Amino acid sequence: MVIAYYIGGEPHYLLNNGETVTAKQYEAIKVATAKKDEAAGYRDRKAGYYDKWYRYNRDDNGAAYDRGCVRAVNEGKCTDDFCLIECAEAAV
Repeated sequence: MVIAYYIGGEPHYLLNNGETVTAKQYEAIKVATAKKDEAAGYRDRKAGYYDKWYRYNRDDNGAAYDRGCVRAVNEGKCTDDFCLIECAEAAV
């Protein structure tokens, strides 16, 4: 969960790790995360599995991960069958 707040009218974000970033830095982090997630989706789907963790633990609800999976399927780099990795609920 990310908390948005304002300092002097400028948006800032408090990340899960306690780090505070500006809006520009936050956007850069989101882009980098999406690239990594898409690569993970591509890699995972080629390996024969789909990890639901990305669906429940990313701000984009797993959209970037799914793009990677779809790319692997469209390129014919994987079989039709895959193993679904369920996402366990974290203890709070």
